This record gives sequence, structure tokens and C-alpha cells, in this order.
Amino acid sequence: MQTKNNGVVRYALSLLADHILAIMAAVLISNFFRFFSDDGFPVITQILCLIILFLVFYVDSWKRGCSDGSRIRLGRMKKNYFRGFIVGLVATIPGLFFAIGAFLAESGIIRFYDLFGELDIFTVFFRIWNLPLAGFFEFANELPVINFVVLLFMPVVAGIGYVLGLHEITLKQVFVYKSEDEEDDE
Repeated sequence: MQTKNNGVVRYALSLLADHILAIMAAVLISNFFRFFSDDGFPVITQILCLIILFLVFYVDSWKRGCSDGSRIRLGRMKKNYFRGFIVGLVATIPGLFFAIGAFLAESGIIRFYDLFGELDIFTVFFRIWNLPLAGFFEFANELPVINFVVLLFMPVVAGIGYVLGLHEITLKQVFVYKSEDEEDDE
């Protein structure tokens, strides 16, 4: 029988693996659009990267919430709506480490090893780690606290996915219109 903490760690590691897959997808998408244009269609690239990042976190969390919902109904587990948010926060620890370094470097408090002449090494690692959210980096140079706001993406999406999974509510049920006749057929 697995312990409670072991389940949280495994769930957080799963979200970290999802995050790495989203980074690889962001690299592929940005290179794909750069093949067709010099500027790479930045808005389309950013929207696709955000959708992919949202979906990988949401789907994993929804599945986890759905399976936990079954355990709750069987009496094996207590209902905890905050589990997805908590696990999302645990999974942001590597990003938090990079965000602190990037914040210190971009606000001029500390200079770490400069890479490429202008960017600090922590800023580079932070931007690679959050490549699917690259549209926010323009604002991070002006307002370094944006580095920490970006970190809230994973816990919020994981929490929403987990809660909807507990109640077995899919995005299709929320966003797709059904006429009354279609609802009666089900």
C-alpha cells in the first residue's frame, strides 16, 4: 500500500515529466513556424504552446482526480479539493529555484555568470524551463516579479483539472453546447 506522501511525490514527478514534454513541444512548434517565416508567427506559436502546456497539466490532473474520486467513493481516501493545487506547488520547486535566481539577476541585486553577454545563467535556465510561457518574458525584463507569476500556471491548472476530475466533469461538457434533444438522448 502506498503512503500518502509517496502518492504526492509521484503525482508531482508526473507533472514535472509533463512539463518537460511541453518544453520539447514548444521547441518543435517554434522551430516549425520559424521554418515558414523569419519572425516565426510569435502569436500563433505562443497560443499553441500555452494550449499544449495547459492540456498536459490538465489531462494528467483530471485523470488523477477521476481515479481519486473512485477511491473516495470506495472509502479508501478522504476528499481533498486542494490536492491538485498542492501537488502543482510541489512540482514548481525547480522552477522556483530558477525564478529566484532570475529575479535577483534581472533586478540587479546579484549578477551570476553572464551568458551570451546580456543574460544571466539563471535567467537562461528559467526561460528554457518556462519556454511554453515565453510571451511573458517581455514583461519580466521590466517587472521582474512576473517570473513568480508564471510559476502559478502549473498549480492553478493542476488544481482545476483535479477538482473537475473528482466530479468527472470534462471540458467538453462545459464548453460544447448541447441542445435539449441531445441531452435527452444520453
